[in-house]
Amino acid sequence: MATSARARPSAALVAVLLFVPAFPTVAGGTMRIAAVQGNGPTGYFDEREPYAIIQAQSDATEPLIGEDLDLVVWPEGGIDYDPFLSENTARRLSYLSFRLNAPILANAATARDDLYFNTSMLWGAEDGEVQTHDKRHPVPFGEHIPDREFYRAIVPDLVDLVQREYTPGTNPR
Repeated sequence: MATSARARPSAALVAVLLFVPAFPTVAGGTMRIAAVQGNGPTGYFDEREPYAIIQAQSDATEPLIGEDLDLVVWPEGGIDYDPFLSENTARRLSYLSFRLNAPILANAATARDDLYFNTSMLWGAEDGEVQTHDKRHPVPFGEHIPDREFYRAIVPDLVDLVQREYTPGTNPR
């Protein structure tokens, strides 16, 4: 009997949580967002031609041209080269954004002052980069190696696969 008495308040709590919103909401409009996954060669051991990653994203995005979109989202690592240092990459993003008539939310490894960042960027057709955000918490053993010298002494071949140390971002969210 004690078990069923405890079950009733739990069931009632679940019912309340399911049917009562946690806070009042007000509709503020809508956005049409397309998410694209180009399945480019982005793994550590993938062999790739120059610009193969952005080409895969571009190819997967092409069918969206002519759609009524407000934003197109590409995956993390969806660009091979830093568009702030590579004119070809910047032109490709701007041209595709122009053809889509929508900005692209993309991501690339970027370099500033001899530091590397995992940077997300909102890229528009006319203005190029509109807004950026550098990842604040690079992934250990994927984007940086904590205590690199210690781990290199144990497994040098694995540690050396991660060739750059990403710097935590400090720009506004």
